[in-house]
Amino acid sequence: MSVPPSRALRLARYGRPHKVLEVTFAPRVDPPDAHGVLARTEKIRFAIADAATHVHLRHAVDGPAFRVLAQAVLADRFATVAARDPATGVLAWIDYKGWGDGPTAVSNRLRVAYDARQREPWSLAIAEGPGRRLPTGAVTPAGPAAAQVAFRLTAAEWTALCAQGLEALAAFTTLCLAALVAAPPPAAPLPAEA
Repeated sequence: MSVPPSRALRLARYGRPHKVLEVTFAPRVDPPDAHGVLARTEKIRFAIADAATHVHLRHAVDGPAFRVLAQAVLADRFATVAARDPATGVLAWIDYKGWGDGPTAVSNRLRVAYDARQREPWSLAIAEGPGRRLPTGAVTPAGPAAAQVAFRLTAAEWTALCAQGLEALAAFTTLCLAALVAAPPPAAPLPAEA
């Protein structure tokens, strides 16, 4: 079975004075197991660099979570997946990640916010700081962020980015399905001898 390529694809790169946002689609396919099953992961990676503060942070959103977010944005239903901040009234969707354990645990989060009062209403912010591992294995923030960087986007830029991300995810799914359909069936196990 031929396995679809597993290399990153740049979806977008936006620049502002002293800041750069780069978004990539990062698929990964492991070789099929004995039953012909492909193990695949899809991530949409966000990287924001701020030259003025020398902060460069990254965050990777899992494919299924990005699908839900992007479809809500494109259908003008962001409020169905976001929560409203009571202090500011801004709608925000947050994706948490983390790694490490004990005192070295690190929490990493991406906050996508919409504020209609701004000229560039969409804001992406990545924050990284101390974390605490929960019994479920997840890492939650355990204090204020040690580093944070944000990038604002126009409605047209964010909508285009959501559409491009969904297209990349759909194309990758199609490639995986085509590889699976084109593959010869797995060898039938030999019958057990009595």
